[in-house]
Amino acid sequence: MPINLSVPGRICLFGDKIDIAHKPVIAAAVDIFMHISASAMDDPDAAVYSRDLNVTERFTIGEQPETCGALKYVQAAAWLLRERLPAGFCMEVQSDIPIGAGLSTSAALTVGAIMALDELFGLGMRRDEIAETAYIAEHDVCGVSCGRMDQYAIAFGGVTFISTGEPASAEVLDIDELPVVVGDTSEPGRRMRFSPACAGDLRMMTPWYLTRSTSCINIRWMGGRRWWGETPPALAN
Repeated sequence: MPINLSVPGRICLFGDKIDIAHKPVIAAAVDIFMHISASAMDDPDAAVYSRDLNVTERFTIGEQPETCGALKYVQAAAWLLRERLPAGFCMEVQSDIPIGAGLSTSAALTVGAIMALDELFGLGMRRDEIAETAYIAEHDVCGVSCGRMDQYAIAFGGVTFISTGEPASAEVLDIDELPVVVGDTSEPGRRMRFSPACAGDLRMMTPWYLTRSTSCINIRWMGGRRWWGETPPALAN
C-alpha cells in the first residue's frame, strides 16, 4: 500500500555551522513541508521523481550510489539500508520548502526518504537512527561538508537541543510557541566550507549560550506538532 508523509524544514536558533565541529546547537522545525509518497516494487529497481525539478532518477537497490544527481540523497539512503530493503520502490517528492534558501531541503529529502522507506517496509527505525542514517548518507556517502543539526532537527521536530558529537543525541525542549518570522531574500544560499584547522579551533570553543540555562531563553514556539504520516492543517482544505 502506498504511503504519504510530510517532513518539515528547519531553522537554527543557536550555533549555526558549529555542528560541523561537533558542538551542540539549538534548532527548530518550521511549518513548511516536503511531501513524499512511496510505494513498493516487485523487483529491486527504484525510481525517484521530483515534481519541483521535473527530474526522475532510477537505480537498483544495492548498486554503488551516484553522488552527483539532483536526488542523490535518496539513493545514498537506500544504499545504507540496502540489506534491510526487501524490494525496490517508487518515490515522488514535492517541496513547499524553498530549495537553496537555508531551510535544509537536502536534509528534509534525506530524512523524509528514510522515514518513507521505514514506514513502507516496516523497518522499525527509531528517530535517532533515522537522523544518524541521514547524516551518514549526506556526509559520508555524498561527501557533503555538514554536521548533524539538520538531520536531527527534522527527524525529531519541535525545538531541539542537539548534541552533535559522537554519539549524537537530541532533546525536544518543552516550548509551546516560537513566534519567528522567516524571510526569503531571494538570494541564493552559499554553503560555507571549513578547513580542518578552522574546525579544530571551533572544537576548542564553548558556545556562549551553553553558559546559560536553556530554560531561561525567552522564546515560544509556534506550531508545536509534527506531521509525519498525517496531513498538515494547511493541506487539509
